[in-house]
Amino acid sequence: MKLKENQHIQLRVMSGQRKGTYDSRVEAINDSHIIVGMPIQKHSLIFLREGTKVEVDYTYLKIPYGFTTEVERALTEPLPLLILKQPKQFFKIQRRDYVRIETMLSVDYSIENDEESKDLCVLHVSSRDISGGGIAIIERKVLPVDTIVNLNIHLPEENLEIKGKVVRWGEVDTSPTKKYWMGVQFINISERERQKIIHYIFKRQRELRSKGLL
Repeated sequence: MKLKENQHIQLRVMSGQRKGTYDSRVEAINDSHIIVGMPIQKHSLIFLREGTKVEVDYTYLKIPYGFTTEVERALTEPLPLLILKQPKQFFKIQRRDYVRIETMLSVDYSIENDEESKDLCVLHVSSRDISGGGIAIIERKVLPVDTIVNLNIHLPEENLEIKGKVVRWGEVDTSPTKKYWMGVQFINISERERQKIIHYIFKRQRELRSKGLL
């Protein structure tokens, strides 16, 4: 879970006027603090007040980690920096691929044909669960294994367009009408997109932990 200088991180503010997710970089680390660059959005500095609670996500050796901390101080001179308190605990995703979490997200998808062009028919479904490596969607019909689909996954903060491949399917036992789940493996996902999904999973895990559901 090593965090090092010059490492890219994503810093998430959970409430208030500055609520959102921002890119940043670790500038320095000592025993009591982590010093990061003050985020910039639309050419403006994102100034965070003392005591602002933040969640930080990063990767080390291709494994995602995260922690929760707060801003101790914000500096504007000589460089715009945020002084974060060292966290009490780091979270590591234990994974075979990536941790999978049950969640209902809105998903649009189309089937890609042999000529590698998008089918005109866009279908609207919901997810059963998601991970950094794939998503399970709920449908009334089953697509053949190896079918290539173009996904538009609606995360709370943004939509992600990702290509995937159907790798498995099964019947939804709890559905009053006959429905199926289909496991779709991501096949052209960028690291940025994968991190967006992992950050969403971190957030959901924390929400469930706070409610005693995880």
